[in-house]
Amino acid sequence: MAVPQLHIDPDLIAQLKLKYFADKKKVKHLKKSDYLMRQNQKNSRLYIVLQGLVAGFLDTGSENHQEIFRSGKNMFVGVHSFFSKSDSAYADLIALEDSKLAYIEFSDYEGANEAKLYEDFVQVIVNELSSRQVFAKDAMLEKEAAMKKLYHSDKLATLGQMAAGLAHELNNALGVINGNSEWIAQQIYNRFKNSEEKAVFSYFEKGYENGQLLSSVEVRKKKKQFEKQLKISSSSAKHLAQIDFDEKSLPATSVSESLDELIGRMHYFWEIGVAIHDILVASKHGVHVLKSIKQLSAADQARHEVELNDSINEALILLKNVVKHVDLDFKAGKIPTLVANNGELVQIWVNIIKNGCESMITAGIPEPKIQIKTSANKKGVTIEISNNGPEIPGNVKQKIFQPNFTTKKGGLSFGLGLGLSIVQRLVDSYNGAIEVESNSKETKFKIKIPIS
Repeated sequence: MAVPQLHIDPDLIAQLKLKYFADKKKVKHLKKSDYLMRQNQKNSRLYIVLQGLVAGFLDTGSENHQEIFRSGKNMFVGVHSFFSKSDSAYADLIALEDSKLAYIEFSDYEGANEAKLYEDFVQVIVNELSSRQVFAKDAMLEKEAAMKKLYHSDKLATLGQMAAGLAHELNNALGVINGNSEWIAQQIYNRFKNSEEKAVFSYFEKGYENGQLLSSVEVRKKKKQFEKQLKISSSSAKHLAQIDFDEKSLPATSVSESLDELIGRMHYFWEIGVAIHDILVASKHGVHVLKSIKQLSAADQARHEVELNDSINEALILLKNVVKHVDLDFKAGKIPTLVANNGELVQIWVNIIKNGCESMITAGIPEPKIQIKTSANKKGVTIEISNNGPEIPGNVKQKIFQPNFTTKKGGLSFGLGLGLSIVQRLVDSYNGAIEVESNSKETKFKIKIPIS
């Protein structure tokens, strides 16, 4: 398993190391296989890895511990127990190679210095949540890859049993990530709400509560409007468009801050809010997927009234790194609430949209486009997801909903190797129908779900 990439400005890391970790007496040396701390051990230190590699393992009661994260050079260890003040490590921390770590003690920053400590480490906390979410995803994908060799295309019962075992193993790790994500997100929210950044807190709150709502097409349109109306730079116009700025006028600037700097700060806090929102959405969806895996052959899961358009927006959040490579246009119609399971709907959209994006990128389409359109009438709702990728041949189109069918070399198309059959199964469970139309210009999936 690779070490998660650090998505923090190197200059910030250098500043934190100089400000907090310069004491040469507070350095820990570990040999390979040494424990830094054990699960449930008291801990009030925050460590930064200067060299080497440290991993966290969760004791699940089985013979093998479940690895839940890795921290390499310039990454942090002990974030949860340090900032939550729980004083208790939730995992065994073991050096995977000879390592050197510097640390600080929480007791040195209690009181007046505590607020500044949290402020300085906001990006570190957000990155920690993100990197562990990515690690959990990669671990799931690696296990799925191993499972592909074991599954026989006609034995869905066996597939379901093994998938349930995988879900059970990953459930503990993802449960920890999900719980800690919600707690740390709330701490960051409260910290910003009560800080001196009240002038831009509303933009953090907007990102935190709604995520990124506008498509790339809508952002480009608004950017041009702001450039023309407000006479501001292209970069500032794009920032305002991304945060979906809808005020009548811009906030007043201070003597020491230019308009571009103010807009940059508004966008910065909105971006942190969006990052936290996306992490929470992805974490909750991961829990749902694991639950779905366990119940592949079980009865329908609990359903209640949900907003269909919201479930599509959640799918787009989960696919952010995929759809950023395509021109996305989501035309959301007026849709009545449906009695459904939100996680199941998200699974449908994720599978179809991801498949379309990948087919266009693989084919080298010069201007790849995904269009999503929702509408409703008295009988039910219709969801159309189209792309301008390569045509699906007639003989292939007849097989794409079959279990384990794929046109990809050396692998299965979706999730557990069930391909679009998982989409078919979920649509059928709502007494709905799915159709595929494909020609040289467009491939369109049309899903119809009756209103119960």
